[in-house]
Amino acid sequence: MSKYYTFIVGESTQGEIEQSIIDCPHLLMGGSTGMGKSTAFKLMLYTLLARTPHDLIKFTLLDLKRGVEVKDFEGFPNVTIAKNESDSVDELKKVVQEMDKRYKFLEKNNRKKINPERDGRPLIIVAVDEASVIFGAKSASSKLKELTGEARELCEKIAKLGRAAGIHMILATQRATKTSIDTSTLDNLEARLCFRTRSVSGSNALLGDKSGSELPNIPGRAIWQIGAEATTVQVHYMPEDEFSEMCEELKVERIREFGDPEEIAKNSDVQEVSAYKNSDNQDADV
Repeated sequence: MSKYYTFIVGESTQGEIEQSIIDCPHLLMGGSTGMGKSTAFKLMLYTLLARTPHDLIKFTLLDLKRGVEVKDFEGFPNVTIAKNESDSVDELKKVVQEMDKRYKFLEKNNRKKINPERDGRPLIIVAVDEASVIFGAKSASSKLKELTGEARELCEKIAKLGRAAGIHMILATQRATKTSIDTSTLDNLEARLCFRTRSVSGSNALLGDKSGSELPNIPGRAIWQIGAEATTVQVHYMPEDEFSEMCEELKVERIREFGDPEEIAKNSDVQEVSAYKNSDNQDADV
């Protein structure tokens, strides 16, 4: 059985739990600071990146802490990182534009959903670290409010329509409330990974009950819920230096296979300029 598009959730009493992002299709994780959310977020991304061929999956990572949390993923040929509100909205717009193109493709070819291996269109993972920062930002700045509003609308579209287009979301947050993430978006995040919460209300927002607030104070202990099924898991711990080393090794391997992303971008720019010049020459000849 192929492990493409799968990630490791954690260990349960029945053994290790793995999940296909295709079957989620969108995921929300949350919990109090220090309970393991950030580690789980990064391990999830790494597993998807390592298990799935470069041409079958792409990542758009939004981290408004100036990319601090996802710095280990910089330089991968199939990873784009946005580090501020403006860039995040720009990247979300690109994803929605691609989603619209994919729906036209599906309609034209009489298909119900994108299959990366069949259709030549990679799975797209939109992952947001601390989603409440971008969705729930409060500021006197009218520009920031405008960007926040755009981000919410774009994410709502992706949450509602992304699955058939092969576009999936992973949102991580300490606060999963309607003031930080729209209710319509929350309703479409079918899979939940809840670490210990400080309050019953926090657990209710994530799981619909108080079980998250009753978890023991053990980093990495969480409740994995998808559909009506809920399982207690222990998410794997990974020291920062070890994780960085793993990412660097995988990055070197990917660049060796597919090329350096900066060089690819330069070559792409050169090709575009060349094509433009050739077009001018052809017009002149006519």
